[in-house]
Amino acid sequence: MEKFTVYSDKTTGIMPFRETPVKVSLLQYLTAVVVLPVRVFLLIILAIVSPIFSVIAPRAYSRTAAYLFGVGSIEFVVDGVRRSDDKGIRDASPVSGDVVVVNAIGPLDYLVWKSTSRFPSVVCVALEDGNIAELGFKDWIDWCFSGSVNICGNVTTFTKLPRDKVIFLVAEGTVTNGKSVIRFPRGFTLNKIARVKTLSTRATPVSCTTVGPTSKISWIFTNMGTIVPSIHYRLKLSIVKEGATDDEIRNTLADNGKMKVIGDSLTVETKRDYLSALEEIKGKNKKRV
Repeated sequence: MEKFTVYSDKTTGIMPFRETPVKVSLLQYLTAVVVLPVRVFLLIILAIVSPIFSVIAPRAYSRTAAYLFGVGSIEFVVDGVRRSDDKGIRDASPVSGDVVVVNAIGPLDYLVWKSTSRFPSVVCVALEDGNIAELGFKDWIDWCFSGSVNICGNVTTFTKLPRDKVIFLVAEGTVTNGKSVIRFPRGFTLNKIARVKTLSTRATPVSCTTVGPTSKISWIFTNMGTIVPSIHYRLKLSIVKEGATDDEIRNTLADNGKMKVIGDSLTVETKRDYLSALEEIKGKNKKRV
């Protein structure tokens, strides 16, 4: 594995693209066999009422969907606002026209982010050519489970995005393991965007993350098959000063050092190389067998 040191940060040693192995016990699988049919049935009902529910109460809809997918709690705090100050937190929450820079860790981020705002919202991913891709929920799910290096969404630019919605933007251009903030894709910048907020995103257990290509079946059994939804999200919203540089935005997204801002050599392009190297190793191991 010595060759993989090129995919770690030289200063911190962090490997932002490395997954944490997850083992599923027989008891977990047996529990899931009982719980999953109930969850799926409730999700079908939610899907039937979604055309009305998601429009009338988008925030409640997203929270309900997240719960059925396994999210037991969402902790939402605002930098500089007391946790007990409900009005202050509500007033600081994302509003239409805001660009909220987020770090992605897994498929449920989509619903969790949307649950933080009472306004309609879209989820976008920064691209290496300077554009962005707007992803619906299905596209987002496919992107997360496939390794999150190849986009299959509606490619557009900031100028063409709706001004009457909140824009959640994965500025790193890929999913990482929540330990660091990597450089934005080469060719992409946020320097000219006026209203920027950041939403630092972390979650436990690690089984809910999808840093690399992940089996949907295994993920569903592990995270949706528990009797009580066990995934915990912690979100921290911060307001970025007007005219902030990309590096300043990254530092704010890192949540005062709780995540590390790592070197410019690690980007979505690097992750693509990393996944290719992993596939090469797996191919060689299969031949030996």
